[in-house]
Amino acid sequence: MAERILIVAPSWVGDAILSESLVAVLRDEPLEDPLVDVFAPPWCAPVYARMRGIGEIIESPFRHGELGLAQRRALGREIRSRGYTCCFVLPNSFKSALIPWLAGIPRRIGYGGEARRPLLTDARRRERLVGAMGEVERLLGAARVTVDFESPTSDAARQCLESYFRELAERFEGGYDAAKDRSAPDAEMAPPAGRFIVARLDGDPVGCGAVKPVDGQAGEIKRVWVAKSARGLGVARRMLRKLEAAALEMGLAILRLDTNKALTEAHALYRKEGYREVERFNDNPYAHHWFEKRL
Repeated sequence: MAERILIVAPSWVGDAILSESLVAVLRDEPLEDPLVDVFAPPWCAPVYARMRGIGEIIESPFRHGELGLAQRRALGREIRSRGYTCCFVLPNSFKSALIPWLAGIPRRIGYGGEARRPLLTDARRRERLVGAMGEVERLLGAARVTVDFESPTSDAARQCLESYFRELAERFEGGYDAAKDRSAPDAEMAPPAGRFIVARLDGDPVGCGAVKPVDGQAGEIKRVWVAKSARGLGVARRMLRKLEAAALEMGLAILRLDTNKALTEAHALYRKEGYREVERFNDNPYAHHWFEKRL
């Protein structure tokens, strides 16, 4: 059964515009096509009419600041018949939480101000809401990232690789010289041998990675890098999983990779994705750790 969600909209147009991030997250949640309706003042209704993912807009009959308790009871009964399962109460007022409570909506989520906590089933502290807003922004940023295969000699690929090499030179003890690292020639990262991917955020290159065959069964992950501006969006994990899927299509059963001791965030990612540390398997002068995963 699809989740049916009601949003009690804020009274100010600017706040209504900002609430689109919540609508976007609800729309993209795997909730079996959630139905999202909005209870909004007439002056905010046009804002929600332009948002993708909104079903019905129920216009509020109340003037700003009006209690209208008898009318709220009647409206609560009417909304109860719609069968909403969850409600997000975006305004901070006591009045705004009354109708969802009178309607008996099972889950009522909002900021627990103005002594209205008894009207909510999930009363959030302001700090938690600020944290939730940050998570919404992170999710929206991740949704703007694309990861696609392309040639390792393309302009975007060269831009990413040059940025990657510069960062290695800054972070590695003793620096990094790309001319000494011959572990991933372009020909081995391009079809028919290997595969190379570029991640883009709003169309701008922000990451890269490659897989190359070593023998009939094993391959290596190479050149995984994400720009600082795109970190925290799950880009490296998406690239790694796309490369693993490509390795399976190439007929590989094992993936290996090496990394420098300075790249501790990479060690953590690889371990979380199921890679285990193994003995040295190559002569890369910049590697201190070697990992392997069976696909």
